[in-house]
Amino acid sequence: MRTTRTIATLAALLAAISAVPAAAAAKAFPVSRDVGVYSAPNLGSGIGVIKAGREVNVQCWIRGQAVGGYRIWDRIDHRGGTAYVHDRFVEMPGAGSPADAGVPECAGQGGLVNWRKVADGILNKDYRTFMNIKRSPPTDGLDFSSDGCSGPSLIRPAYRRLFDQPCQLHDFGYRNYGRGRRLGRNEQMRAYIDLRFRTEMRRLCTHRFRPSHERSLCQGAAEAVFDAVRLRGKEAFYGAPGRVVRATAASAARQVGTFNMAGNTDRNKGGLKVAELVVQSMLERRPAVMMLQESCYAQFHHTRARLSSLYRGAFFKVPGETCKGRAGSYGNALLWRRDALAVNHTKQYHLNSAPGLEKRQMGCVKSDRPRLVACTLHLSKHTEDESQRREMAVVSQTARGWATKYPVVVGGDFNNRPDADLLDAMYLPDYGDGAGGMFREIDDLGARAGEPTHAEGKYDYIFFTRNLRWHWGDATFSERSDHKPLWGALTL
Repeated sequence: MRTTRTIATLAALLAAISAVPAAAAAKAFPVSRDVGVYSAPNLGSGIGVIKAGREVNVQCWIRGQAVGGYRIWDRIDHRGGTAYVHDRFVEMPGAGSPADAGVPECAGQGGLVNWRKVADGILNKDYRTFMNIKRSPPTDGLDFSSDGCSGPSLIRPAYRRLFDQPCQLHDFGYRNYGRGRRLGRNEQMRAYIDLRFRTEMRRLCTHRFRPSHERSLCQGAAEAVFDAVRLRGKEAFYGAPGRVVRATAASAARQVGTFNMAGNTDRNKGGLKVAELVVQSMLERRPAVMMLQESCYAQFHHTRARLSSLYRGAFFKVPGETCKGRAGSYGNALLWRRDALAVNHTKQYHLNSAPGLEKRQMGCVKSDRPRLVACTLHLSKHTEDESQRREMAVVSQTARGWATKYPVVVGGDFNNRPDADLLDAMYLPDYGDGAGGMFREIDDLGARAGEPTHAEGKYDYIFFTRNLRWHWGDATFSERSDHKPLWGALTL
């Protein structure tokens, strides 16, 4: 019954398409500042930036996420398709609203956006519901064809059979958003489709395997398939031959992660349960670099000991701070995979926190094979703004210095939201809003946004220099911390 209602809902949505009138000619207006471009009328779908003074061709206006209390967004022509910018940054002389300037409302979100909305609804179904929809498609306007888990060649035959149904959902995404209908032919959309694929593979593991060790093996296989698709799936998505990145030690995409493990809170009290969860996540994902904050030394020692055959690590103590019980010193930590980085130098930086507050620290490691500097940090609370400014001055100066010689990754709990002035020193100027730093952020390449990692918003970041190639970013979940782990993949 539930599947029937789902198909009926999709069919009703499709029925509106034929009633949509032909779109009026787009009108050109300049933008008043560097403005984010989005694939949907909300801040969580950034795909780029348009520089101040450039003109945009506005097709129509639509209501979306409120920004500064204003919900109007403009749909624009963008790179052969459509996209959205917030209306407050589009200059329409003498107009109090787009309608006053002769811009029509997007009636029914017609044309391409109708198909996009239908496809979005299908793509976001779990793999079982998708298979039911596919057996009786509500439309012939979308491509439901599939060849299962046909590639890349890095995927083992056993995995192809196991993950056949999530693979069919993945094919739907690639063939409708990428090649074929081209409803979202860009790298951000490809990354989202791949992440949906990963979610559904993991869901299948939960459904299929009851014993925890079998489920863990299945989820490890899902990570291997996901990594292969991120590494080798670009040609399948765009439908044209391109340079294939070979899976060599020097060029393969490597996962990186950051996690405020809240190791000394009343919930964890320096205990090892949260450390063991970190161990299990790292065994599943095998990140090249893992950056930890709010760690007790006992938790770091447990993690490093459990992973000693795979990882080395460094602990960066916060002066004057100790953990509850007998958990030892309190601080930040960094672990790196032995076969991924040849670390030959570690250094701890005192961040010049305001007097009377916790003496915040940043710890860094340097590798010359491949060349990389990775740093872990934890800034003061956002209410301690003077201390945050002092700390960021040290962080940005240090990171800039390293970035003149090495690719750099800086991860941790910055204790502030993406649009805060504090982070102007990190974000590249392309991000707008006064940004003047040297870094991209792993969870949003086009805007100062990203998934929340804390109840108060996005506080955790992985910043990286532009000479590292981005593959994907994703905030997940932890049952023992008030922060979400943040993961991503880069070619180091």
